[in-house]
Amino acid sequence: MLLGLLTDIHEAVEPLREALGLFERHGVEEVVFLGDICRMHLRLEETVELLHRARAVGVWGNHDLGLCREITDDVRRRFSPSILDFTKTLQATYVRENCLFTHVEPWLDTNDITQLWYFEPPPQTREDFARSFDAVPQRVLFSGHVHRWTLATPEGIHDWAGEAPIRLAPPGRYFVTIGAVVAGHAAVFDTTTGDLIPLRMATLDEDE
Repeated sequence: MLLGLLTDIHEAVEPLREALGLFERHGVEEVVFLGDICRMHLRLEETVELLHRARAVGVWGNHDLGLCREITDDVRRRFSPSILDFTKTLQATYVRENCLFTHVEPWLDTNDITQLWYFEPPPQTREDFARSFDAVPQRVLFSGHVHRWTLATPEGIHDWAGEAPIRLAPPGRYFVTIGAVVAGHAAVFDTTTGDLIPLRMATLDEDE
């Protein structure tokens, strides 16, 4: 299955629109979102409308949780039904074709707001990555949150930062963080072949 991967949009409408256009040209079958729609709520309606039209599925980020779970009356007054109808579909984790999608590292509990707002240094050592590989059974683990590309296997981190396509060949296990949409990044992943294609948008968020 060909997946389009988005993370850390932060209401960057223009690069999001460009990424969705690239997904169409690649023939993406499902758009998977790895969290953090929100920024200052100035362009949240436009952002959600694009994701809704793309039939995106996925997970909440640390900036989104209040719109996704245990929604208060105050939140219902402040945000439109069209926004909340989409955000309430987001989950703590998402699994597709032996791939796990989370916002933060997979060993963390994204139902716990303190763990979702996890800002320790990103994993670097074999032992760091082992916490995620040992926590879940899926072959390929994708996350966002750190706004940068990372690739690791159980043997450790690889010298790759989203500069070129790469094959996450079965039956190997991989941990990947995806570059942020707000910084002009997205990806296409083929769950059958393991081919991961980083995408770079020409349109960037003006504040990034």
